[in-house]
Amino acid sequence: MRHLFIATAVATCFSFTSFAAFAADTPPAGGFVHVGAGQVIHQTNLSTYFDGKRMLGYDLTGGYRWAMGGQLGLGFELGATHLGASEQFKRGSATRPTVKNGLGANAWLAGANVRWAMGDGFSLTGRAGVAHVHVRASWEEIARDRRSVRHARLSANTPYVGFGAGYALTEQADLTLQVTHYASATSRARRARASLHDWNATSVNVGVDYRF
Repeated sequence: MRHLFIATAVATCFSFTSFAAFAADTPPAGGFVHVGAGQVIHQTNLSTYFDGKRMLGYDLTGGYRWAMGGQLGLGFELGATHLGASEQFKRGSATRPTVKNGLGANAWLAGANVRWAMGDGFSLTGRAGVAHVHVRASWEEIARDRRSVRHARLSANTPYVGFGAGYALTEQADLTLQVTHYASATSRARRARASLHDWNATSVNVGVDYRF
């Protein structure tokens, strides 16, 4: 029974390897859709609130790649991404107010996309472009006799760059791991002591690339 199990496992591995190699040999040209989800780490001038905190984000992009020879495909991508939202709550006391702070971000993306099929089902991807980001922050203080709320927003165009790796699940679908960095977005609105005027983020997500 043990030998039968080992033989079955070996045969299965060879079958997956052969199929993945076939999938990787498919032409790199064509349309694609990527769906992913993972963690986003923000860095802002509001360092005491959210720097280094991990938030859940997800993205949806699509585009087209043209064959550039061999197993290399180069094209464009368009999409949208939710870069996370989080709140921090600190309960007050008789002499200190309760404080609740919030931060969230979204972005529209437009850029270039490249995929290199390496064989045996593995591939590398790269992306670079411009993200139109919308970042929002809020501060709320609640005391016994008063409640104050402040909001700040930052909207700007900023470069992004990403790289990733994939493995063929089927002839048309890859399981991917992708890292994307959104460069610093800044604003001149520095009048308020706690205003939001500087932001950047890095996302790490797992997703699926579907080619058609």
